[in-house]
Amino acid sequence: MNGVSRLLKGIGIWLAVLPLVSAATLEGKVTRLGGGKALFKYLRTEENLPNGNTIVTRKFLDLKGDLAVETIAVLKDNHLIKSTTNQSQTGERGRIWVEGKELKFEYEKDGKTKHASEKVEEPLVGSDQIVPHLRGYWKELMEHKTLEIRFPVWHRLETVGFKFFLDSEKSVRGINCYVIKMKPQSFIIAALVDPLYFYFSKENNELVRLEGRTDPKILKGKKWADLDAWIDFDLKASH
Repeated sequence: MNGVSRLLKGIGIWLAVLPLVSAATLEGKVTRLGGGKALFKYLRTEENLPNGNTIVTRKFLDLKGDLAVETIAVLKDNHLIKSTTNQSQTGERGRIWVEGKELKFEYEKDGKTKHASEKVEEPLVGSDQIVPHLRGYWKELMEHKTLEIRFPVWHRLETVGFKFFLDSEKSVRGINCYVIKMKPQSFIIAALVDPLYFYFSKENNELVRLEGRTDPKILKGKKWADLDAWIDFDLKASH
C-alpha cells in the first residue's frame, strides 16, 4: 500500500496550464487542504524554441526561497520527448524519455540507480501535457464522456492508467468553475488513492485551482510526508 499511496506524488501540481507561447509564466501558492498559510510557492515557465520544441520548467520553492522540487520537460506538439525531476527534499531524481517506440525510465536515490522501459501506449500524457490534453477534448468532457490516458510516474518506473471526467460545478475564489476529476482506472488503486480535481473557469477555461497530492513534501518529525494541498493559481500574474 505504501507504493500505491505514492502514485500521485509526482502527479501533484505539475501542469501545463497556459497556451504554448514563448516566455509564458504562471505563479501560484500551495496550501494544505482546508486552507491556512501558504507552504510553498509555485512557478511555471515555458518557452518555445526555434526547432519547434517547448521547454516547460516547474518549480516549488519553500518559504525561505529554497528549491523543493523542480521538473524540466521537453515537448513537441504537446507530445513528451523527455522529462527530468529533481526532488531536493528527499534526494530523489528521475528521468523519463521516449526512444523510438519505447518509454524509458531512470530513478536515482541514495546513490543507487534503477532503470526500466515499456512500450509507448497512446495517449501517453505526462504532467505538463494534461491541461492542453483536457482542453483538446473539452467538448467530450462537457458531454460527460470519459477520457483515458497512460501517465508516466517517474518514481515508479512505469505508466499508470488514469481517467478524467466532469465531476461537478463549484465556485472558487468567486470564480464559477467546472471541476474535472482525475482518478486511476484500476479499481484497486482507485480505492487506495485519492483523486485529483482540476478547477477550470467557466468563462475562459483557465485553470484556477488544482486539488490533491502535490510534488513537495512536509516534515513530520524527522521524516518527509506526502502533502495533499490546493494550488491556487495567480491568474493576474500570468503572462
